Amino acid sequence: QTDAAINPGNSGGALVNLDGRLMGINTVKIVEAGFEGMGFSIPSNQVQKVIDQLKRHGKVIRPFLGIRILGEINGEQARHFSLPSRSGVVVEPVAKSPAAKAGIKSYDIIISIDNEDVATGLELQEKIANRKVGQSIEVKLLRLVGGDLSQAQVITVPVVLQEG
Repeated sequence: QTDAAINPGNSGGALVNLDGRLMGINTVKIVEAGFEGMGFSIPSNQVQKVIDQLKRHGKVIRPFLGIRILGEINGEQARHFSLPSRSGVVVEPVAKSPAAKAGIKSYDIIISIDNEDVATGLELQEKIANRKVGQSIEVKLLRLVGGDLSQAQVITVPVVLQEG
């Protein structure tokens, strides 16, 4: 996120710091009441990964877990329902995806990947993006028992990421 001016015509342009070092590539500006001057850029380290993959493979190869993010659980909700985790991401698997094959079900709440806590959908996406195709990961989740949040079971499932 940046407060640098992003206007039509400079999306895709360089975001540099005061030393002239590339920090990212400008992508979008939010134009809405209360959000004046809020823009977003792709960080330069992510840009470099894409460039390297394009040079090496002629395409970008990304790991694929195969879930849809339905929502997030915050600390207040977790306390209210006496969940064994303070946060997590509510998901549903895509048919025939690595997540579905591993037994992840609709409305499971992912709480960690390889013992790294997951609090938001963005964190979950970043953790998957930082893994490799073919890599096996441990997904820890809460599974509701009979739709009762207070009876959630903690389950860990191994998932092998595919190319997506």
